Amino acid sequence: METDSNLILKDTEQITGVSENLIAKFQRVRKITEELCKPLRIEDYVVQPVVDVSPPKWHLAHTTWFFEELVLTKFKNEYRVFDKNYGYLFNSYYESVGERVLRPHRGFLTRPTVKEIYAFRKYVDDHMLEFLSGKKLDNAIRMLIELGLNHEQQHQELLITDLKYILGHNPLFPVYKENNKDDINKMQKMNLLIWRYEKVFMTSVIGELIFVMITSWGDIKCICMHSKLWTGL
Repeated sequence: METDSNLILKDTEQITGVSENLIAKFQRVRKITEELCKPLRIEDYVVQPVVDVSPPKWHLAHTTWFFEELVLTKFKNEYRVFDKNYGYLFNSYYESVGERVLRPHRGFLTRPTVKEIYAFRKYVDDHMLEFLSGKKLDNAIRMLIELGLNHEQQHQELLITDLKYILGHNPLFPVYKENNKDDINKMQKMNLLIWRYEKVFMTSVIGELIFVMITSWGDIKCICMHSKLWTGL
């Protein structure tokens, strides 16, 4: 008899018409986050003009911390964390995982440097690709990785919103990037501008209640709602 998570994976593939290799999807989603940051100057990465805005550097690190803390440290043999301090610096609202820097103080983190955060991302990505390329993963772990990718896509939306506030409140009104038609079409295909939800269903995976939204672009977005694991902003 098939497990609930196995049936869910089959259902999502049937609904979206897409069965993307998990390794390819991991690489694609992680690359998009860094592509969004390419137009930035180094000073743009650390700014937190108001409490509701998180610095771009924090988004880069937090989305990476998710995979290190919730996947690699739990399931990859002999994994060693990149830096033991990052759990405190880049946790958000995952109360069961440990203490964290308060949201209003994220802009205080001039260190670690942007270069070090990109090194952190590469370190975790390399280990994740090794993990994904190894023995066959059970569906519970696959769904957790899917959740991590959905979480990163959520932060891609937040990153765009935060960049609008950061650059829009600079008195010089710097341009984020000069767009042409090809750029706009590319962003639409990356699911970052237009969201048209066609189907919503709920399931319980690894004890967490997840709303899974199937978008018209064929991607899956999850919002985790659970007292012990909240996919917060």
